[in-house]
Amino acid sequence: MPNGKSGRKITVPGISTRLTLLSTRFARFVGPIYKERYGLGRSAWRILASIDRAQPTSAKAIAPQTAVDPALITRAIDLLVKKRYIRRTTDPSDRRRVILRTTTLGARVCREIHEIIQ
Repeated sequence: MPNGKSGRKITVPGISTRLTLLSTRFARFVGPIYKERYGLGRSAWRILASIDRAQPTSAKAIAPQTAVDPALITRAIDLLVKKRYIRRTTDPSDRRRVILRTTTLGARVCREIHEIIQ
């Protein structure tokens, strides 16, 4: 790999570690903002954003995108439905599957949070 300004080689694991650290620091900074304004923790926010991007979608489909434990996904979806940020409906072609979509309110919350973190 090419040398960085310090003369050290930049390795993929080094980049991965730095990105993880940056992500954690960023979440600590903005997390209280969306918790206070919208009543959402980090997991719920990630799930709402994933649903907004991929709708219509399912809990199973967003699990790999969010890196959130399936039990937490279920709880976050329940919270998002209660707050009227998302709608949960049954797939007419497969009644075992639940379809998730953001509501108008949920889409607005996503836009506002994106504006805050941009």
